[in-house]
Amino acid sequence: MISDKTKLLIFDMDGLLVDTERVYLEGWLYALKKQKVAIPEAVVKSWVGKSFHDTGAYLMQVCHEEALCTRIREDREQYIYQCLENNTLLAMPYARDALQAARDYGFRTGLATSSLKKRATAILAHLGLLPYLDFPVFADDVQKLKPYPNLYLEVLRRAQVCCEHAVAFEDSLTGVQAAIAAGIQTVRIPDHHFIDVEEVEANVVCEKNLSCVRAMLEQLNM
Repeated sequence: MISDKTKLLIFDMDGLLVDTERVYLEGWLYALKKQKVAIPEAVVKSWVGKSFHDTGAYLMQVCHEEALCTRIREDREQYIYQCLENNTLLAMPYARDALQAARDYGFRTGLATSSLKKRATAILAHLGLLPYLDFPVFADDVQKLKPYPNLYLEVLRRAQVCCEHAVAFEDSLTGVQAAIAAGIQTVRIPDHHFIDVEEVEANVVCEKNLSCVRAMLEQLNM
């Protein structure tokens, strides 16, 4: 997967570098309960990997009131930041090591996340991951989010690297589709608490966790 032609490793954030999906779910459930809005937990779980545009559209269908949707989002954001302050929002296993391995072996790194810059940078900075990312691209930076390829294409543009010289790491099927649409070879590392492991995409390597990054790089340099 990673070859001597690879120059850039691109990572998703939510559910891959950071264990946010659990906190995001808890945040939605907290906010919905506080605002007395009934949405089944199974539906909220299905929002994993979805953009704020997608979740916003669903909320509007249920609430029919923009002000109520705004209050729900504000309550959820408050919950997320509280978890960050309480150190209950953590990096995923091997996340820091994967980014350090990329640096150790001379690869540049990108971030392609459907999260907004303000929250994403706060989370990554708090966890000490932000300095490892050379080309971070956030939801604010493009017009269309995953499964569209815009986030990945913007990373490639900023890094001045063609798609054939990059490898992407994703957890969700939506993210995998975005990376493939950008022409990038992709490794999938599902967040097994939320992702159906039976979901597959052709020509995608699946790994258990981010320890595969260092293993791949060590193998390449043997």
